[in-house]
Amino acid sequence: MNIQKIRDTKFEVTEDIPAVMEIGAEKGDVLTVDNHGGVAVSTWTLLKNGKKVCNLATKYGRNNCKIIE
Repeated sequence: MNIQKIRDTKFEVTEDIPAVMEIGAEKGDVLTVDNHGGVAVSTWTLLKNGKKVCNLATKYGRNNCKIIE
């Protein structure tokens, strides 16, 4: 998957995410993703309205979100 395709991916929150970065997210919220250096999954951050929610590689990113197809 190329970087632009990943950036175009949307994620739905399946379980509330606390404010571990800038803001939290509630079940049903739709998040976008962007990277902050590199292509490793640890550098991809889920965003809500442009504000950081959590990194994709964290337990919240892995367990509390699903890709919207």
